[in-house]
Amino acid sequence: MTDIEVLGKPITEGSTSAFAVKRKNGKYGAVVTHQSSADLQGWRMRIAEAYVNAGGTKIDGAVAIMMQFRFLRPKSVSVKKRPHHTVKGDLDKYVRAVGDALTGYAYDDDAQIVHISAMKRYCD
Repeated sequence: MTDIEVLGKPITEGSTSAFAVKRKNGKYGAVVTHQSSADLQGWRMRIAEAYVNAGGTKIDGAVAIMMQFRFLRPKSVSVKKRPHHTVKGDLDKYVRAVGDALTGYAYDDDAQIVHISAMKRYCD
């Protein structure tokens, strides 16, 4: 097992959208767009670098991952008002960003991930 900690604000994986368009020949096709933060690539590189620096090696076969995303609680938000980090970003998009970042470093393909445990929380 390799434990890593990556400091800084986590960045979510972008959203992919597809929509139909009518072409000049009358047939329909699809246009796919991908929206992501400009900081996503840097975040992925920091994750991969932390994994390598911690002595992580590429794993053959099934992979299980545990992730914890910690955020500073804003001064304007009390524990009583919001005990859990229930605001953006979406936990699944943070998880996807980490899975993609470790591809080629911890495993050849993130399809090797068979178990994920993830949470986002405030760290007061």
